[in-house]
Amino acid sequence: MMNRKNLYFASAISLLFFILGCFFAWNHEIWLDESYHYLLPRSSVSVSQMVRNSAPYGHPILWNIVLFYYGKIAPGIFEMQVLHCLIASLCIFIISYYSPFNTYEKLLIVYGYFFMYEYNVIAKNYTLGFMLVFLALILFEKNKKLWVIAITLGLAANVHLFTLFLSASVFIYIGIKRFEAPFQKQFLPIVIFLLLLIVAAIQIIPPENVIREYDSFNHSSLLSVERLKRAFGSFGKGLVNIPDFRTVHYWNSNFIYNISHLLNYLLSALLVVLVFFHLHKNRKLLLLFFIPVSFIMCFVYLAPLSIGIRYWGYYYVLLIICTWLLRRQTESTSFSKVFFVSILSIQFLVSLPALLVDYYYPFSNAKKAATILKEQKKERYPLFTEKLALGPPLSAYMGKPVFYPSSKTFETFSFRFVSKKYTAHEFVQESLVKLKEMHFDTCILVLATEMPDSVPSFFKHTCFIDKIAVLENAIVPSENYFLYLLSKKDG
Repeated sequence: MMNRKNLYFASAISLLFFILGCFFAWNHEIWLDESYHYLLPRSSVSVSQMVRNSAPYGHPILWNIVLFYYGKIAPGIFEMQVLHCLIASLCIFIISYYSPFNTYEKLLIVYGYFFMYEYNVIAKNYTLGFMLVFLALILFEKNKKLWVIAITLGLAANVHLFTLFLSASVFIYIGIKRFEAPFQKQFLPIVIFLLLLIVAAIQIIPPENVIREYDSFNHSSLLSVERLKRAFGSFGKGLVNIPDFRTVHYWNSNFIYNISHLLNYLLSALLVVLVFFHLHKNRKLLLLFFIPVSFIMCFVYLAPLSIGIRYWGYYYVLLIICTWLLRRQTESTSFSKVFFVSILSIQFLVSLPALLVDYYYPFSNAKKAATILKEQKKERYPLFTEKLALGPPLSAYMGKPVFYPSSKTFETFSFRFVSKKYTAHEFVQESLVKLKEMHFDTCILVLATEMPDSVPSFFKHTCFIDKIAVLENAIVPSENYFLYLLSKKDG
């Protein structure tokens, strides 16, 4: 029977969460990764084409499938953000209504950094996966059929690689808890879940040429202390996520790590011990927590790409899931209560500053760049982007493809993962060649840094280069925009 008082409470904080999420999302400029997820379904005429288009990026596309069909009725950027906030709010309702946490713990979780900001205002694929995992917990506690749970967790695995680690661990935990059931009742759910894992794996494994391009980023030995420190240090960054608000580029930063790398590694070691004592009375929960943590750390150790706070938040979500299950089975010790609330409180305290900085400063300058070009009636000119990261956000806000020198084509986003780094001189030269091929006289140059004065001087006999706008101080430092009008001279 429904607890009416708890239902009102959960509905109220979820509604407030949704309203606040939409407000801050309205003032949040989407960046490269968000625009990729926005553009992928809109640049594909069918789901099968979207699967082919997504192949080089190594992401399962359940979130993109949702956006593909949703985009047919609500195609705008803000509409995508509203949908994301709605999914996040459903996740919040599940936690606030069904979880065994007390009132202030729920409030700390709901309005903490990860759920309020990182997995709400920033519209990416993670939240859909978390919502499905939390839904599976409810199905498990209500003793629903294991095959229903298998489908739910299997779908979660098709959201992100790290969600695959998480959902697999939860499925193993639930399977062990249900092990007393006859084998024939276990067989079908296991097959369903494994099939969905295989579907996710097929999407995640990139083509061989992309793997080689990934490898080109790697400049350290496989047996590297730096790799080990990066992987292990992520644990402290996830559970004690304190952004470095001394700079506007606070996102993906960690105050403790910036003060002292050694302090971050010691904190990570301490937190491993504290989590062990927090869960040590239940060995199954220890496995549920540390299996996906180990896989995430292994991925970070092997992956040559830089990794952000959105990934470290999985440690935080795992802690919430395991504490939820622990509370259902045993009375919390004083140590466990203090430890858990301390972690939640840190995330709660850094949530508001993150929201305010995002409100007052542009997360990306792409939206402002698009606004300036439209106000100056320059949107009719083709857009030539110097770097891959600049193209997708601008393409999303301009509603048109841009030219990528790496692929020599106009696309909403480039399908080439790695591209040659052009100097400003080379980029102008490449743009002039492309203009000639297109029989155009004018284009917009989109650069990541200010063009040196020597470049316009060098090309003064062939073209005019006029500065349109300089857009700096973006929270994402790689998304500052320097706009120039390039016009060919007659003859």
